[in-house]
Amino acid sequence: RKRLKAAEAALKSGDSQVFYQEIFKALYGYLSDKLGIATGELTRSKIVYELERNDVNEATVNDVTYVIDTCEMARFAPVTEVSDEVFYKRTAELIENLEERLK
Repeated sequence: RKRLKAAEAALKSGDSQVFYQEIFKALYGYLSDKLGIATGELTRSKIVYELERNDVNEATVNDVTYVIDTCEMARFAPVTEVSDEVFYKRTAELIENLEERLK
């Protein structure tokens, strides 16, 4: 939750670009810490591999890739398939779910 504070501030200020950047940084930072991989070395495929190796279920792995893909797409075009508030809540729940699985 700590890592999502900057995203929440951007959400409140209505800055979608910063919001998605902060969500991406929060998720990548969290996964870097939990998986023991330097942030600069994290890739989508490494994340998927490590999550599967840690017995994280397929639905959760899919949620992680969805968040990553959505944040990357938001760099180039507005995200319209889900509201920023829903996306924030979904990401926060995802990180909580991962916290339970990656102990």
